[in-house]
Amino acid sequence: MNKKGFAISVVLYSVVFLLISILYMITGVLKTRYHVKSDLRDTIVEQLNESINKRTRCVRMTGEDGTLVVGDAFKCDVNGDGIFDEGHEKFYYISNFYNQSSNSFDPSVTVLIHSLNSNSGNVVSTNSPVKWNNTLTLDNGPASLKDNFPSSNWLNVVLKANPRKIMIGYNSTNSMLSFQYPNSTRLLTVEEFLYGCNPVSKCNFLFNTMEAEIGNGIWLENIASKDNKTVYIIDSTTHELSTDTVTSSNMLRTVIDVSKDSIAY
Repeated sequence: MNKKGFAISVVLYSVVFLLISILYMITGVLKTRYHVKSDLRDTIVEQLNESINKRTRCVRMTGEDGTLVVGDAFKCDVNGDGIFDEGHEKFYYISNFYNQSSNSFDPSVTVLIHSLNSNSGNVVSTNSPVKWNNTLTLDNGPASLKDNFPSSNWLNVVLKANPRKIMIGYNSTNSMLSFQYPNSTRLLTVEEFLYGCNPVSKCNFLFNTMEAEIGNGIWLENIASKDNKTVYIIDSTTHELSTDTVTSSNMLRTVIDVSKDSIAY
């Protein structure tokens, strides 16, 4: 082979080697993309399954089948053990979900409030007032209530929105701060309270299963006055809307958001 032929052979071999290298690179990229897509698909499926598994299911205890009336009682499997425990998992229907962004009610999501008070991570049937905040400030929201919510093992519960806005007033667009609830339960809003507990019904059932001393109402989520450091409560005597300072002691009632198609009614 002369020098010219040798040179041509070298060039041809180089081109073949380059083509093979490019094919290997393309194959590697495709393989990597396949694994990425596969992992992404598996993650999405896992999250969807987790979301489905976390759907709270509730069965009717009182009320008329086919309708939802304020005060209807339900047993909800909040901890996901398959047991509907009337003693610890009893809730009352109180309202449709109030959307803070649109200032409107979502008829596809129900707001259920626990039949008992919450204190130190448990639901209790005793008089157990707690403070909205230990210091006379609104800056960090209902911070003192965080450790009292009973939902650390309520694996089947998911809030419609979290963090939530702590609104100033009600039917308002003004918010004080964004507050991250510790688990998957929250306080009732003034809007939801007024939706169900109008002056006619007053939601007396909220006080039927708890010992309450005069002055120990039920905390709500909305701020009443920034200047006076007050928030809204449900008054224990009149069962109507009232206010109290953040360092006062009132009852904590756990609220959960439940899709209406998860409720057997």
